[in-house]
Amino acid sequence: MDLVADWFGWAMEWVLRLAVLIVAPVVLWGLYLLGAAAARSAAGREEGSVDERLGDLEREQRALREEQRRIEERLKRLRAEDPNFSRPLFLDFVQLLYTRGVLARATGEVKPVVPYVDEPLILQWSDEACREPRTTAVREIVVGALRIVRLSGLGRDRTRCDVELEATMVEVRPAGEEAIWVKERWTLTRQAQVLSKGPEQIRALNCPSCGAPCECRADGTCTYCDKVVNRGNFHWLVVGAHVLEKGERPGADQLVSGGEEVGTDLPTLKQASFGEARRAFMARYPTFVWDAFVARVRQIFLAVQEAWSTQEWHRARPLETDNLYATHRYWLENYRNAGLRNVLERIAIEKVEAVRFERDAFYESITVRIFASMVDYTVDGAGQVVSGSRSEPRRFSEYWTFIAVIGSDLAARPLAPQCPSCGAALAITQTGTCSHCSALVTSGRYGWVLSMIEQDEAYAG
Repeated sequence: MDLVADWFGWAMEWVLRLAVLIVAPVVLWGLYLLGAAAARSAAGREEGSVDERLGDLEREQRALREEQRRIEERLKRLRAEDPNFSRPLFLDFVQLLYTRGVLARATGEVKPVVPYVDEPLILQWSDEACREPRTTAVREIVVGALRIVRLSGLGRDRTRCDVELEATMVEVRPAGEEAIWVKERWTLTRQAQVLSKGPEQIRALNCPSCGAPCECRADGTCTYCDKVVNRGNFHWLVVGAHVLEKGERPGADQLVSGGEEVGTDLPTLKQASFGEARRAFMARYPTFVWDAFVARVRQIFLAVQEAWSTQEWHRARPLETDNLYATHRYWLENYRNAGLRNVLERIAIEKVEAVRFERDAFYESITVRIFASMVDYTVDGAGQVVSGSRSEPRRFSEYWTFIAVIGSDLAARPLAPQCPSCGAALAITQTGTCSHCSALVTSGRYGWVLSMIEQDEAYAG
């Protein structure tokens, strides 16, 4: 019996060994296949989620493009009625008027804006300024966003334009100061067939009839030309100013960078008549060299990133229009106030692609899509990274629009450290003028300047 038992035990041992040798690899292979399938499923879900995000962005872009298309169609109709209308000039005018209007609304000093603000609104602002708690002053007004959201009344007696603005400012009261953020919608109107002012006149905010310094009597007549100028018969008139949102100035949690870029892979949007528009531009400027223009675009792109990263924004002043400079200054001031600095390093431009050529009464404009990568992170006052990565580059694309005055030198020469007007060492004031000769260097009269930056997921063509 012992011999039989020994033999049986020996046989069972070998059976178990064979089972391990045969079954274990099968089990392990099965687990591997299950793991691989799970990994492929997870990757598929992740890929699907990326595709879903791209799909959502494409749908949003189509909706934005449709909205922008309607506005563009109305702008074309407006230009047909008013050949002098220029969107860059109009936005600069609204920004300047908004700054003056905020001061008037807060302090009750309404005289400087009487020709450009409807009388009931003037009375409302005067009344609000007397209410407690009174605002004695407003400073550091910086417009961060400004866009046309509605255009109506074309072909009728009066044309109406609605714009939305975002701005930060500091309100000063006897009890102390308060830094605020506001989003507003302003409505401007004017009599049909009124022609827009030229670059010099539209930025002056003088009498819209005769151009003299702004002095009006109580009945809205100019003390120089005796014309009634606060009815929108000579220029745009503000008839509505509504605060949509108001709160504290953006803090650190709203300014962190390093978010995921998901619009870079969206297809490039070119104007419907791109080929025709480009050929027409080249016919007007047969000596224009595209490679030289791209070289200037690259210079401006790198200079803007460096000025932003070092927070020496005055260095970008010669490169941008008033409206865009104010937008960038708005965000940079918010970073400073929050004790943050957005650092941009290892900047590499991959491609510059033309997407739009446009012309109005005063400006030529070219829009390009810029593909680039950079290391993008934000640090606090102690130099600690609060968002982004010091080592991982972020790839992205943006649409940049450059303008130059019609008939000016469009040779797209490299950036120079001298004033293009007087030749002195370049020193530009906050208003964009040369501190030596007072020439408005940022007007586009002395070469291409940056007018607009749009994100790829928001660009509507």
